Amino acid sequence: MTDPFSSFWGLFEPIMPVTNWQRFFNPQIIFNENPGDQAIESHVLSKVGSYGHQISTLMWVIDALIKQIPESDWTKDQREAVTAFKALESKSRSAVVAYRNKWQPDDVVSAVKAMTLDEGQKRALLGRLADALGLAYTASAV
Repeated sequence: MTDPFSSFWGLFEPIMPVTNWQRFFNPQIIFNENPGDQAIESHVLSKVGSYGHQISTLMWVIDALIKQIPESDWTKDQREAVTAFKALESKSRSAVVAYRNKWQPDDVVSAVKAMTLDEGQKRALLGRLADALGLAYTASAV
């Protein structure tokens, strides 16, 4: 009797997971088509940092480069690419903050910019933030 799923399984590439027990307390499971690079991947991760750290560094560089090019020089495609990049960057930062369960100063600034506040609400918010940060604040300082 043949396996009724035999034609179904043929739709998938064979996946050959490799577990790296070289670092017993931090094992890595690598899914890729080149398991021969396992030692190189482990070495880079141990010396350079996680993939997230490496990608974050690239994102910081891209963001810095974007800021050097005047928006007026961008083509429509470049504008769309930058918009997509900034959305990705924002989602990435939000995910990190959510995971760490704390906000970074830039996240607070972005959240405040997104708020619609009248003058009184802005002053009240400044007072509450100053209190939270342990700073002296007077409404006349605004």
